[in-house]
Amino acid sequence: MSGDKMMMLIMFGLFFFMVAIMITANWYTKKYNTKISFFQIVMFFFALIFGGFWFFIKQISSSEKDNIVKMVALKNTVVGIYNEPRKAYFKEMKFDDGRALPMPEEMLGIVQIGDSIYKNKGDDFYTIVNSVTKKSNNFKVKVHERVLSKPQ
Repeated sequence: MSGDKMMMLIMFGLFFFMVAIMITANWYTKKYNTKISFFQIVMFFFALIFGGFWFFIKQISSSEKDNIVKMVALKNTVVGIYNEPRKAYFKEMKFDDGRALPMPEEMLGIVQIGDSIYKNKGDDFYTIVNSVTKKSNNFKVKVHERVLSKPQ
């Protein structure tokens, strides 16, 4: 299932859930004489849903750079340099094991196909060894960002 269809299902489900809450709250406040009003019940559920969304977004908002620094260890050879399909101005490095990582702009003129790349877990830099000269360079781990649709 594509992301668009999933998002539409989530939105419709959320809409029908909220309508069901409103109908139930209206029925409950009319049938039983309570100190809690219809408005208070509906606002409580809206706050609960928005709080859940906020928590969900905070959980998935760990940055790509942090994930690369903490989780990625490399001892590979660069087999390709490609434009990222959804980010026209950015490039990514493809390695001999099939993985691909974003390529910092500082690497653009230096890294070539056939170069070796090394990185230990927890390090915030790549070590690139040129395949011809055997000279090594260190580059900080950076990921692509856009501010007002311009590449950084």
